[in-house]
Amino acid sequence: MQVEWKDLYARTRVDVLHFCKLLNFTPTDYQTEILLAVQKGERYIAVRSGQGPGKTTITAVIVMWRTIRAFKAMTIVSSPSVRQCRDQLLAECARLLGNAHPLLQKFVQVTKSKIVFGGTRDWEVKIATASKSSNISGYHQSNLTFVFDEAQGISDDIFVTAEGTLSNPDCLFMAIGNPTVLNNSFHRCFTSKRGLWKCFHINTEKVAEKYPHIVSPERNKRLEEQYGRQSDIFRSRVLGEFPSANARSPIDLAALEEAMKRPKTDAMQVSMAKSFGIDLAAFGEDESVIYRRQG
Repeated sequence: MQVEWKDLYARTRVDVLHFCKLLNFTPTDYQTEILLAVQKGERYIAVRSGQGPGKTTITAVIVMWRTIRAFKAMTIVSSPSVRQCRDQLLAECARLLGNAHPLLQKFVQVTKSKIVFGGTRDWEVKIATASKSSNISGYHQSNLTFVFDEAQGISDDIFVTAEGTLSNPDCLFMAIGNPTVLNNSFHRCFTSKRGLWKCFHINTEKVAEKYPHIVSPERNKRLEEQYGRQSDIFRSRVLGEFPSANARSPIDLAALEEAMKRPKTDAMQVSMAKSFGIDLAAFGEDESVIYRRQG
């Protein structure tokens, strides 16, 4: 038994796709692309996706493979709430292990709060709530893995804290989520800081075409009919695109840019036009200010 496990372990350490076989899990094309990027050694990986294409499954595979491949490797999984990690990620790890090779089932144990490897202390996947930076600070081991699940809901200061822990060799920081929020650290992974991250985009409309058993084409069509293709709900939940405007913005950027492109009218018409400017209140103690002018 010991010799057989060592053989499996030796192969698992270097080949993430072999680890998938031990789990009896066949990744899709886009999942394979992400897995190979992790195996290649990309240190910063960001994944934005619509809802339902198997984000939790691919995250579960990555955290288990990254942890099992090095003795006493540590993986920290964080999300805006502990419930999200326990009810989703840990449950998915347990489901995958339920169909896995018997030796893998004996070597990896999923508890209510973590995943333990070989019954060895500090060789595990830990859960940490992304509610304050102190929950994820102080980790500086080699082979450390940080995964932010539902990364769109994690604050900037916690992102900065996690990035600061990756000072040792062979570390990985992975952020994965639905692109529902603008102007936060997850959004900047794909915009102003894109050159620092290996970025992946999962469009569930395309996933549904090739893997209808994973994402229902009917679900996508219903959302399109209900909200429209240009709506932010369809963009984020189906297309995996960020919203066109911040939820607190009464006028989105696209509308402002379109207004700037309008041709100038006759000078007299402009001077006589009635215009209104509105500064809308954002919070309870604020006041809305409306100003009217002509000429």
